[in-house]
Amino acid sequence: MDKYAHGGDIYGGCIRRDFSVNLNPLGMPREAIEAIKNNAESFSAYPDSECRALRAALSDFYSVPMESIVCGNGAAELIMRLCAALRPKSVLTLAPSFSEYEKAARLGGAEIRRHYLSAENGFALTDAVLDDISEGLGLFFLCNPNNPNGRLASGALLEKILRRCEQTGAILAVDECFLAFTNAPSMLEYIYGPNLVVINAFTKSYAMAGLRLGYMFSSNAEIISRMREAAQSWSVSSPAQAAGIAALSRRGCLEAAKVLILKEREYLRVGLERLGICVFPSDANFLLCRHERQLYKPLLERGILIRSCENYAGLGGDYFRVCVSRREDNELLLSEISEVLNG
Repeated sequence: MDKYAHGGDIYGGCIRRDFSVNLNPLGMPREAIEAIKNNAESFSAYPDSECRALRAALSDFYSVPMESIVCGNGAAELIMRLCAALRPKSVLTLAPSFSEYEKAARLGGAEIRRHYLSAENGFALTDAVLDDISEGLGLFFLCNPNNPNGRLASGALLEKILRRCEQTGAILAVDECFLAFTNAPSMLEYIYGPNLVVINAFTKSYAMAGLRLGYMFSSNAEIISRMREAAQSWSVSSPAQAAGIAALSRRGCLEAAKVLILKEREYLRVGLERLGICVFPSDANFLLCRHERQLYKPLLERGILIRSCENYAGLGGDYFRVCVSRREDNELLLSEISEVLNG
């Protein structure tokens, strides 16, 4: 069996605390939990395959027409479905970045191109990426902020990338699953062009990883049609739809999370650097770190799960990623790392 390629594998051992996944540290909104409980009797029926009520709620929340929204079983499923629907001959990704882009491209038979980010400039995305958006490119997956380093691309660069994709005929798929934890604007302001797809999910922003609920925006009617044709029937469960609608009604929870993350990210960064760990700049709710000693296994032996970045293109076992959590959890992580390094 292939090694599990993501964070969150808490089922194979005794895990005291999981720092490998980057969810809202405030947890799932109470309204979403109550919606699942209160609607349990209706779950014996098939779910709405069109996600009508959920898409209406998303349309109201983001001010985007319902017909421009497709829902799916998490962002990862929509990424797979997009490659299956478009069948691009070549796909461009950043390296390092979320591995599901390359997996989806590979399953679709596409040639994979990588734009490598440099540790020397903190894995920041620069204008150099424009040279890789060339004629013949079918699809460019861009994670903003990028995973695993958490850096945001500038708005000016994002617009240049979109214009370059329009010139070459490529589709730009922007993954904004972590954007809610920043103050940066969404690419949705450009959604009415035919070459842009924006992907998001309830997974990170509302801590609903186990419910599997993602959504995609596009004003390109052909892309929307192909996405629906490529969908598995009833891919979004009734509990997920009910929870998503309820979560959108709790608008204040994202602002509260941003306030907490801004404070705790700095606390965690300072603490890690005091332990001699290299911490890369981040605008998101996680930190990419590097240390000459590989910390994944010794921390796992203590029941502390971090995200080894060994399987990210362009990184190695000396890199790891940790989420920004509440103060007591961040203190625990720093204490455990200190004991591994100095004990």
